[in-house]
Amino acid sequence: MGHGEKIDAGVSLLDLQSPRLIARPWQDCSVVELAALFDPEVVCHLPPVFHAAQDDAERRSRLAGLSREAEVVALARCDLPRRPCVGLLILSHAAAAADTGENTCHLGYLFAKSAWGAGLASELISALQRHLAVGPPVKVCGGVEPDNHASARVLEKAGFQRDSDGAGGKIRYSWTSGRAQPDECGLRGFGG
Repeated sequence: MGHGEKIDAGVSLLDLQSPRLIARPWQDCSVVELAALFDPEVVCHLPPVFHAAQDDAERRSRLAGLSREAEVVALARCDLPRRPCVGLLILSHAAAAADTGENTCHLGYLFAKSAWGAGLASELISALQRHLAVGPPVKVCGGVEPDNHASARVLEKAGFQRDSDGAGGKIRYSWTSGRAQPDECGLRGFGG
């Protein structure tokens, strides 16, 4: 399989669910929900595509563009009335790495400030790992800004390994499905 060739994992992120989160199409997010997700404080550690989106049309246009190269889903709180959208999960389409041939995808996620500190990121990553375990093996990579200690802790607790310092000073982490899962690593029931 050639570099960049899409691999059909047969698993949709829309099937992702955890005790408090459920995936739904990002297009279902309200204007207010998307505005909260694109808040400058929320997106400060993310790629430029998330910065300076001035209005709902621009936010939706950027997410539509991103959806051409990744699966993008909204994360709704299924334990709250009206199931508000509180986050986004972005997983690039898996492709065979040029150097190793290993199926690799890139992870991104964000939560509105109102959802910070509730353990939702850890819950999301754990659910994603269980979700990916039913498909073919895939290496999931994520870049973290050096001063984004909360995201680094989330990935480390979930068994992601620090690979290297990547481009732009980001720290790269990776995890491969089919290896020890969080529950197998003594992290059952973690919430933060």
